[in-house]
Amino acid sequence: MILLNAQLPDPREAGMKAYNLSLLISNTFNVPAAVVLPKDYFACDEAELNRRLTELTQQLMQLLPSADGWAVRSSAADEDGITGAQAGKYRTRRIAHPDELPDAAVEVHEGGVPVILQRFIEPDYAGILFTCNPLTGEENLHIELVQGRGEQLAGGCLNPLYTYSNGSWSKPTDVPEKLLHQLKSDAATAAVLFKHHVDMEFCIKDGVLYWLQVRPVTAIPDSCDDSAGLDEGWFLLDQCTEPVTPLVRELDPGGFFQMPYWDTRFVRHYPYVRLKQAPAADTAALSSPDWQTLRSRFEPEFDRQLQEDLTVYTLQELWELAAERIKQNRAYVAAYLDRGWLKERRVTGEKLKEIISRYIGDNADVQLVLSSLTEGLNTLTYQKNAELHQLICAAGSYPDFNELSAAVLTGAPHPWGEKFNAFIHKYGYELPHPLALHLNTLAESAGDLLARIRAESVKLNGREKVQRPLSRESAAAELEQQMDTAEKSAFRQLLQAYRLYILRTEDDDYLLQKGAAAVRKALVEMERRFVANGALKEAGSIFFLNAAEIASMLSGAASGTLQSDIAIRREAFEAARQIRPELNFASAKAEEAEAGNCLRGVGVSRGLIQGKVYKVRNPLDREAYQHIPHDAIIVAPVLTPNLTYSIISCAAIVTEVGGFLSHGAIFARETGIPAIVQAAGALDWLNTGDEVIVDADQGVIHKLNK
Repeated sequence: MILLNAQLPDPREAGMKAYNLSLLISNTFNVPAAVVLPKDYFACDEAELNRRLTELTQQLMQLLPSADGWAVRSSAADEDGITGAQAGKYRTRRIAHPDELPDAAVEVHEGGVPVILQRFIEPDYAGILFTCNPLTGEENLHIELVQGRGEQLAGGCLNPLYTYSNGSWSKPTDVPEKLLHQLKSDAATAAVLFKHHVDMEFCIKDGVLYWLQVRPVTAIPDSCDDSAGLDEGWFLLDQCTEPVTPLVRELDPGGFFQMPYWDTRFVRHYPYVRLKQAPAADTAALSSPDWQTLRSRFEPEFDRQLQEDLTVYTLQELWELAAERIKQNRAYVAAYLDRGWLKERRVTGEKLKEIISRYIGDNADVQLVLSSLTEGLNTLTYQKNAELHQLICAAGSYPDFNELSAAVLTGAPHPWGEKFNAFIHKYGYELPHPLALHLNTLAESAGDLLARIRAESVKLNGREKVQRPLSRESAAAELEQQMDTAEKSAFRQLLQAYRLYILRTEDDDYLLQKGAAAVRKALVEMERRFVANGALKEAGSIFFLNAAEIASMLSGAASGTLQSDIAIRREAFEAARQIRPELNFASAKAEEAEAGNCLRGVGVSRGLIQGKVYKVRNPLDREAYQHIPHDAIIVAPVLTPNLTYSIISCAAIVTEVGGFLSHGAIFARETGIPAIVQAAGALDWLNTGDEVIVDADQGVIHKLNK
């Protein structure tokens, strides 16, 4: 027999309901006194069990004094867990006299279920609450109250007397305001405690709140995880064109899903956000840490984490290590999204545009002039692209690429292999997206990189990389010749500051990759151990678990349905990968001109070029970059810094969304190729192989064949 208290019981013996209630007690929630009869309590012959239950009957009033009787409740291992509530599957009995205990305990235990014996509270009010809308999963505290007992309310046989939803009660209640406030406060605490939205049952007697049950909300169907109600203010979070796995959604390694700057909602496993209105204080001047200061604060720690030998840790220590790394990563993301520097970047850009418009002709395009002024930044993406190009050219000087590949894969000494390994060592942390922790890093994908280099070396075939001459100096000189000394000095200071802001816009994403990769490394090492001991069947499975399931595995109490649960989640996830997510809910479809052969966007890197279209539907798919033909016109929903460097030999870039500061735009200006963004509907309007003219100076794509 186990006294239910702050000492957490083994869920394998006491069941999940008892474990959850103990977790509440350990965090100062008021739970009616109870004892647990674990599985081994019943592991005896009938005579011994009768003796134990008779002894407990005699002790009951002293052990759990109650004027209202007792509740004899089930506490199965699969009850009230993350994989399902199992509501109605097991029994509960209320007894008024201790003599009823033996029969009730045997009845509830049927099938080998642990039993909770708990003081019954005859309530003035009883109720149920959800910390989210159970139909959609949207953040919304929902409370239902009735007078008296809550069984009929929980069973759906009685309408609530009072309902709280969307921040208000359906009508004034007789419940003291202090208790209503405690309900809301405790519910929020429980959701944080369980790292999941929760469904809780409670009662109130003589002005005291009692918590009777808590379980994760598990009944949100995928069919309800849709775009209903999303208006034009919602857009795909950080161009995440890869769905988010259950574990990443729950752990939220970067804190992206609970940012104060936006609301978050998932649609078929894809994260969408809607910006909140900035507080009035945000209009005041804001200070922001210098980028190099921020970088020196976080990058050395991320580098240490990526190089750390994790084989020395136990599984439990790895789980704790993952939590520490998540905390560190969230701290960086919070600084990364600091409103101060974002405001400074915006204000500086507006001042520069005002100066440019003052000195150029009425017909000149301010945006294109600014694009010339911000060429040649030498971002990390550009450096990585240049180093990859050098690696490809070096490979082309060897007659047999198989020799190079074999040297890398076997570890045999080879001059080119050393260069390849140096590239991997420098950029091995690369993740296609900081939310796509289920995807391999570059270091884990050496074979993919070799295949990409092989393909590119064939396409280049000795061609030199031709880059458009930079026009930054001539564009600046043309403006400055019209300025006096003071204006020229102010202009140069603004331009230098703006170029540094754009450099940070591109380079700070690399620390996002490092922080996320460090978290992934800890989780993958845990997964390797779980696969080795047979708890998991294959690589990648850990990302389809949730935190409670991992905790159960660490304690050796994994559910018997775990493998089938993983398979079901993976199937839903893979189905989501087959769709092309909306980038935002304001995207217009392509509006073809009268002749049906042109589409407008916004030019962000000057130039005019003719070529054939190659569509990249998922910019987070490494394999897609292996097949880009030489001098193709890349058409994509967006481009991210994570894999954009892979574009070795394209002639122009067209994206459906983005702006002057988008990663594809910055990359295009650095590599000297034309680029058009905001070409809504381009992926539907164009097909791979279409012959087009990209006129970035005018922001127009002309299709030459129908």
